[in-house]
This record gives sequence, C-alpha cells and structure tokens, in this order.
Amino acid sequence: MMKKGTMMEPLLSCLSCKSDDCVQRALVILQKVCMFEEVVNDLGRKETRGIEEIIRHINADDDRDTAESALRILFNASFNSDCRKIMLEQNLVPILTTIVARHANDKSLSLVSLRLLYHLSTDECSRPHLAEHGICRLATDALIVECKRVRGSSCKSGSDAYPSKGLLLAKIARNLSLWTLYHQHETEQAAVASSGAVECLDTSSSGRGNGGDTIFNAGTLASSHRQKANWGSHLPKIIAACTHCADSDTSLLVDLLGTIGNMTAHDLPLETDWIRLLNEFPLLLSLLSNVLTPQEAGQLHIATLEAMAVCETLCTDENVASLLVENKIPTMIATTLLSLIKEDTGTEDNETILQSLCTLRQMTFHQECRNQILSKEVVERVVICLESTCPEISHTAERVLDAIISEDRVDEHRSAGQYSDLARELRFVHCLS
Repeated sequence: MMKKGTMMEPLLSCLSCKSDDCVQRALVILQKVCMFEEVVNDLGRKETRGIEEIIRHINADDDRDTAESALRILFNASFNSDCRKIMLEQNLVPILTTIVARHANDKSLSLVSLRLLYHLSTDECSRPHLAEHGICRLATDALIVECKRVRGSSCKSGSDAYPSKGLLLAKIARNLSLWTLYHQHETEQAAVASSGAVECLDTSSSGRGNGGDTIFNAGTLASSHRQKANWGSHLPKIIAACTHCADSDTSLLVDLLGTIGNMTAHDLPLETDWIRLLNEFPLLLSLLSNVLTPQEAGQLHIATLEAMAVCETLCTDENVASLLVENKIPTMIATTLLSLIKEDTGTEDNETILQSLCTLRQMTFHQECRNQILSKEVVERVVICLESTCPEISHTAERVLDAIISEDRVDEHRSAGQYSDLARELRFVHCLS
C-alpha cells in the first residue's frame, strides 16, 4: 500500500525530469494523494518547494494536460492557508488570469483556474493581492459575456458543488467587494482618529456597511480609495450583468446584487453618483422591485436579502429617495419586515431581519421614504425586535427607534411626529417590562 508521507519527495523530484511522460504521471499521482490533509500540509512547508515546482508546470506554453493536472493539485492545496500564501508569493495570480483570458473556450481549464481564484478570494489576506492584479476587471468583463450567454440559452448556473463560470466570477467579485468595503472602513477609521470626528462608516450592523452617518470631510477617503480604481468603471458592468441574468439565473443574481450591496459612493466612477447610475440603468430599480415583491404564499425571493442591501446602499444618496418611492420600494421593505418579525423573533431568519432593519433605518433619514415606510405596525414590530436573542438585531432595533424618534418631526419647530411619540412610548413600556 502506498504511504503518503514517503511518496512526496520522490514525486516532487519527478517534476524536474526532462521526460514529459514522467512529469505527467507524477502530477496524476500527486493529484490523487493531495486529497489527504497530511500531503497538503507537506506542500505547505516552504522547504519542500512543492507548490513552487507545481506552479512551474502551468505556464501557458506548457502542455495543456500537464497544466490542468497541476492546477487541480493547486486547487486541492488551496484549502490550506500556508499553501495559499506560497501561491501568492510565487505570483500564481497573474498566471491564472492569463489562463482564464487566453483559454476562455477551454471550459475545463478555465473553470479549474476560476475555482482556484475563488478559493484565493475567500482568504482575506489574498484579496488585496487579487485586486492589485486586476481581478476586478477580469471578473466584470467576463461576467458580461457569460451573462449574455446564459440569457441566450436555457442553461443555468451550476450547483454550489459544481458552480458555473458565471457563478464563480460573481462570487469572486462579491468577495473582493467585501474587501474594498472593509478597506474603506479602515481608511475612514484612521481619518476619524486623526480628525477627532465622532462617527464613521458603519459596517457593524448589517455586515455590509451603509455608507451613512459620516460627518467629517470624506475627501481624503474618496481620493485615496478612488485612486486605487478597484471598481470605478467596473460597477456599471456589474449592474448591466444583473439586468441580463435577472430572469434566467437567480443564483447568479444573488451574488451580483450582493456585490452591488457592498459598494459605497467611493466605489463609483469619477463624477458619478447613484442617481446617475440609476438613470443609466433604469432596469435595476425594476429588478429590485420584482425581487422585493412577495411571491406566492408569501414566500420571499431568493435574492431578497441582497436586494435590501442594495436599497440600503442606494439610500446613502438623498436624491435616490424619490425614485425608490416611485417604485414603491419602501412599502415593500416595510411589508417584508412585517412578514418576517413575529412574536418570537428567535425562530425567524435573523440575517434577513437584520438587513431589513438596517435598510429601514437608512430609509428613515429621507422624508419621502418615511412617509411610505412608517406605520403603527412597523414601529411595533421594531420594538418586538428589542426582545430578540440575537444581539445584533436588538442593537439595530434600538438604532432604528433612535432614527424614528430623531427624524419623524412636523412643522418648522420640529415637533415630534406621531411615530416619534409612538416609538418613544413603546420603548419606555418595554424598558419597564
């Protein structure tokens, strides 16, 4: 019986042979034994130089079968953090982007390369490296092509076990958008610390950030972030991809909307704001409206969570409020909130409840949205959330009530409105109980 530990050294030495047949056979065996954790751990040790030797065999000029075998070994190894680190040090990313670009019609080779890129994109430490090598552009350009192809055919994205090319591209883009969001958060935190401002970009509530509540001059953040051009002109392509796959591929739509939901105003192209993008892509609002409309038997659309995150992002631009109201999106958010929050919030979908509260709060800052979203039932359900066993939900419910009390005002003297009084009263009763 083959002993995995004793096979590694001779197999790696075979990769240096001049015989292509010997190299190919060694790669095939390595591909099989790399299913074992201890073998992958050995590859992750720098002194073995295993990852480096395998990468040497996936250059575009090498034999195609050899390159594919090497890529499959690296894919198995990419589950190991030490192996991922070595891959980045050995400049694997530009090699993978070259393969994806040059071999777009080779489904097997491009798919395994994208799966490897996706694995790397799940590693927080790898994301800056991926962005540096233009993965945002690669993903968005290829997404447009793939979405048009899917729209023109009857095929769908693969399952989670075997994702399609389009789904992999969308997941890579979504992972990178999370990195750029948190990069902005860190940049702004540093600016806040140096300026003495009291608030900063909020990413703590929904897990996505809402881009609001920023009270210091964000010019430094905008310039430093936009200079990196991580998204810029790529964001319109993602929006266009959404409209292409809206009716044909809901799995793809989920990740595309999730990517847009992670964007902020600092990710937009220069001299562009959300209102201009919506005017350029009016189908996006129609798409959000369709996703947020309750389906048969009151079931939520699979992309409801992501659609609400996009609405939260859009509401950071005060000029967008009127467009949302025209499409009755605030009403749909309120309806979703009412359908989700029952007497026992602990048994419901906590993630979607949390996102609906975050979106509700952001909309509360715009009078047009407030007029459509606030009602006695909505305020009562928010108060119910104070009892949630999920601390993020109870904390966000407090912030929603704060926003209602602060923003629901009437006349020039800013006297408290009916929902402001109701929120204050119900919260007081809750505190006494």
